Amino acid sequence: MLHTWTIQCTHTGRERAHPSWGSVLHGALMEWLSPGAGSLLHEQQLRPFAQYVHDAQGNQFTWRINAWDDAVAAQIAGALVNRQPFTLRQKNIEVSLVSSAHSAVSEAAFAQPFFAAEAPSRLIDLRFITPCTHKTDGAYALFPSPWLIVQSLSRKLSAFSQVVSLEDEAALEALARDMRIARYRLQSAPFSLEQTRVVGYVGSLRLYLGGRDQLARLGAMTLMFANYAGVGIKTALGMGGCEAAPAAPSAPRSAEQSSGQDRPPPP
Repeated sequence: MLHTWTIQCTHTGRERAHPSWGSVLHGALMEWLSPGAGSLLHEQQLRPFAQYVHDAQGNQFTWRINAWDDAVAAQIAGALVNRQPFTLRQKNIEVSLVSSAHSAVSEAAFAQPFFAAEAPSRLIDLRFITPCTHKTDGAYALFPSPWLIVQSLSRKLSAFSQVVSLEDEAALEALARDMRIARYRLQSAPFSLEQTRVVGYVGSLRLYLGGRDQLARLGAMTLMFANYAGVGIKTALGMGGCEAAPAAPSAPRSAEQSSGQDRPPPP
């Protein structure tokens, strides 16, 4: 199952919540889990959950937690029950969890729209809510590519899915080869991790999925998994928070706009 918690929070002090708070909240969440679960998650290279802070207004913010492992999800659910106000370490700020909404989706329900639709979704919009980056050639990437995005999502999707495996590099290359960036509006943004400052990117990106229908369906499913797994590195610490959705259909053009051309405009 794919699990999501949307938690409305308030905090003391005048400082406005920042995406970097996700790193501190991750530490708090690890303390709330049972000792065995916390130790196991620290040892895992690929953590089956992601979380981030967004929609900060005044002394309020939203904390989103996603998990794609039922055992981990059960631990998180137990940790959030009747949680009392707590203090963020290093900030001396008290946080209260005001309300929490949970939803869960099966793999079949998640995959069904991509493979049952008459035609695949070939335009997918990604909105990077918290700073996102990728480690490539020993450095942090300041700009995404289809390959970096697909590579980031494929390992987590393969770990979750019972029927889809994208661990074959040839399959990943085929997915990325038929994708292209159709448009983007991105800017650099910092993220603080304890004593380290990482610069990533935030904003929006539209990807066009070309190639055969079946590959486009798989590509759309992979990109939509970003809603749960986030994109890039350190998503368990609050980076890479992302919302993905098929692009809204364009309004039909008038005859004057079309100028006699029969083919649709490029994405």
